[in-house]
Amino acid sequence: MVVAWSKPETDGGSPIIGYHIECKEPSSILWTKLNRNPVSENQFKVTSVEEGLIYEFRVCAENMAGVGPCSKASEPAAARDQCDPPNNLTVTNITNSSVSLSWEKPEYDGGAKITGYIVEHKELPENCWLKCNFTNLQDTFLEVTGLTEGEEYDFHVIAKNSADLFSSPSETTGPVTVQHDVEPPKIILEDKFRQVMVFKAGDLLRIDADISGRPNPTVFWSKNGLNIGTKGRVEITATKMHTSLLIRESVRKDSGQYILTLQSTVVLHLGLSPARSWTDPAHLLDL
Repeated sequence: MVVAWSKPETDGGSPIIGYHIECKEPSSILWTKLNRNPVSENQFKVTSVEEGLIYEFRVCAENMAGVGPCSKASEPAAARDQCDPPNNLTVTNITNSSVSLSWEKPEYDGGAKITGYIVEHKELPENCWLKCNFTNLQDTFLEVTGLTEGEEYDFHVIAKNSADLFSSPSETTGPVTVQHDVEPPKIILEDKFRQVMVFKAGDLLRIDADISGRPNPTVFWSKNGLNIGTKGRVEITATKMHTSLLIRESVRKDSGQYILTLQSTVVLHLGLSPARSWTDPAHLLDL
């Protein structure tokens, strides 16, 4: 456990030398000293407690005149480990006023369920971290809005568990410039899908493709020039990085030319929204 406190409002006319920390269980009247020598910082890591037990803490300041009166006792708190920080913080999208982030939950939750996250940012080259969310965030993603176009920002994420303990901050994203981040849509398909393929009636037909692009492109599948969607034996799935077309128990009428198209929309300052579509002729399939 880590105990933290604020400096006294007055030092009694002599600089503070350090602090003394004491603890006890709520049912006890005896306080136990935790440090032999004065602690110079305004926090102290307590290692002599038993996990799961509840403790109260208080702090005394010392100057040249001696040790002053102790602070008011803290609220009772359970001794638990700090949870690990979130992993793999990633920038998933950038516009001229926002940055979208995603991350993975901590590997270790400190013995208590992870209940939320705090996302913080700072405008470079400043050193002051500011909260991006002021309500409990349980998702592992967030779009940070209200940013200034052309400015650079850095981001990190802090996890919180049900014991009200916070992790240390995750690794930062590094400098991120707020601007329209356009990456042309891209389709990556296995070579076998570039050729005419023959299936027997009743076979399972599946076409997989990796996709990318910023902003995240919209996926369209078509057959013989007509858009197709999930219906009956046909199932289409699409994520930010992958799409697939699945046809169960194929029949003769499923034969045809299948086309995968990615469409990305970029909003310009003129108020127009031109749609850009990418269809690689190599991705036309005759089945």
